[in-house]
Amino acid sequence: MPVPTSLSFLGIAKESVKGTPVSPTFYLPVKTITPEDLPKYLPVEVMKGSMAQTYGFVQGLKYTTFEMGGPVFADALGWSLMGALGDVSTTASRSVSDGVTDSTVTVTSATASFTSADVGKSLSGGSIPAGAFIEVVNSGTSVTISAAATASASSVPLTIGPPEWHAGGLLNSGNAQPTSHTLTDFYAVTQARQYAGIQWHDVTLKFSAEGLLEQTSKATGLVPSAQVAKPSQSFTALLPIPTWKGIAQIGGSVMAKSMDGEVQIVRKMELVPGMNATQQYAQVFIGECQVKFKLSAFVDDDTELLRMLNDTEPSLDLNWSSLTGASSQQVALHMSQAAYTKAKINRGKSYVAIDVEGEAVSQTTDVGASGGFGPIKAYLGNNVASGTYV
Repeated sequence: MPVPTSLSFLGIAKESVKGTPVSPTFYLPVKTITPEDLPKYLPVEVMKGSMAQTYGFVQGLKYTTFEMGGPVFADALGWSLMGALGDVSTTASRSVSDGVTDSTVTVTSATASFTSADVGKSLSGGSIPAGAFIEVVNSGTSVTISAAATASASSVPLTIGPPEWHAGGLLNSGNAQPTSHTLTDFYAVTQARQYAGIQWHDVTLKFSAEGLLEQTSKATGLVPSAQVAKPSQSFTALLPIPTWKGIAQIGGSVMAKSMDGEVQIVRKMELVPGMNATQQYAQVFIGECQVKFKLSAFVDDDTELLRMLNDTEPSLDLNWSSLTGASSQQVALHMSQAAYTKAKINRGKSYVAIDVEGEAVSQTTDVGASGGFGPIKAYLGNNVASGTYV
């Protein structure tokens, strides 16, 4: 009897030792699950007095690949996104009781001690709309938020940031290898398969103004899959983020003309062979990081075209924020230097659009605690404890 595809589910956990499998600690709400075991088959090609070519196969080294995709949930995305970058720091929200709103996008507080690290964080309280976040820190006592408060008031309790704010950058210290994960894929009536030594190396976020924020994540596993018993699944209560909840900023200014696009974070990956009396590779090695982006916007001036023609390389920020309190979630991407490599006029619709392609330039600003250079900082706001992902 066939097993319904809709009964499938996917669990994940952080490994203490790369390649040593662990049971799931989190279950990923995904739309597609695509695993594959890839043993190498070595053909026996000799001469035996016949016109045949292949006289058998000997199995060589084995590895696995894994791809998953679906809507973005701000708690679930951290496994692949932070797993690809490797350097993660987490700070909790903080609260003050002396907020002042004035029916504009300016919010003040004498005790908030705002810093540049607060840019992108949600800000909630009083008449501030749900999902509003800090666009600019004007001073230690004043910020500009993404949506105007609907009333003027003083002594407003403010919450700065989601319950947990995870900041991810490129890991540049030690052996520079991100933490590995174990994936458990349930696909049959009573059994699942476990994929250990998983290293994420390709995470793509796609957005369309009319749809949900979507992700596709790809990984390579060190250890051949193994059959395990079906685990007991449980899932996040959050809903995915619609694209319209997001704001694009280019060069520090909101660019409301944007319609859709994508950001792709790709790590170079190589399998390191070794003669160690086992069929697994010695290492899944994660190398250099490259970040590319695409944006589409309707045309009412030449601003985006001129960024490409003049090679201005502005900053690029994408920030999606939804809900407040324990249910709040955020996904934010920041590139301090975004080089436009293509900008093409598109007349495929009844209005004129421009399709932009580019790449983030690595510099010393978009980095974590490990320092060095990095092309992007990625931020997640959710209720997931520090140290969960890596």
